[in-house]
Amino acid sequence: MRPGFTGAGIDRAGGACISLGTSGVYLVANDRFLPALGGGMHTHRHAVNGLFVQNSCVLSAGAALAWAATLVGAADVAALLAEVEAAAIPIRETPVFTPYLAGERTPHNDPSLAACFSGLTLSTTRLHLVQAVLEGVALALGDCHQALLSTSAPIGAVTLVGGGARSGFWSRLIASAIGRPLKRSATAAVGPALGVARLARAGVGGPLIANGDGRADEIAPSREMTEQLARKRAAFEAHPGLPASG
Repeated sequence: MRPGFTGAGIDRAGGACISLGTSGVYLVANDRFLPALGGGMHTHRHAVNGLFVQNSCVLSAGAALAWAATLVGAADVAALLAEVEAAAIPIRETPVFTPYLAGERTPHNDPSLAACFSGLTLSTTRLHLVQAVLEGVALALGDCHQALLSTSAPIGAVTLVGGGARSGFWSRLIASAIGRPLKRSATAAVGPALGVARLARAGVGGPLIANGDGRADEIAPSREMTEQLARKRAAFEAHPGLPASG
């Protein structure tokens, strides 16, 4: 059981969580066992009795951002994210990035996949590259969303945790890619650590999830981002390492 899921306060069927850390993990709680139907997903028990968790994963999320920061010579990732957001580059002007730096799990389940940029021009700058990485991770999490829906998983409210949740811009890209608002609490960045503490509390007889453990704000999808990401999806899905559809 991933502690980030418990840290996000998911304690009932339909609750979902995206943990945006080194990898990007998208999980949904169910009150019945829904077996993974391929696509690099798997199902396991929740820490809450009677619940199961369906798990999908993007292998390189924060890891892709860290790689991009090194690529463009940025020592401070937070400052780089702020610079990207301030630049307000339209999504239609950025390259397409597929974040398969370490292969991919959901939905391809292929360790041999490699990442790539496409649509590079003489106008492409370091900030275009970094924003493309953020967009690529968001689109990959959109793949996870569709894979989970394909198993009839009942996805309700989605909570965002992990270090990447500190970025409002990245959070909104993800909300727009999956077409759902995201709940994000003040403790979002330390979700896994909070989950471990909650499990320890339950281990000594306390409640696993206590009321008042933290207030959450909501990150709504942006209609403009949703439309522009949708236009990019065909190019994203045309990754040269993937089998041709149809």
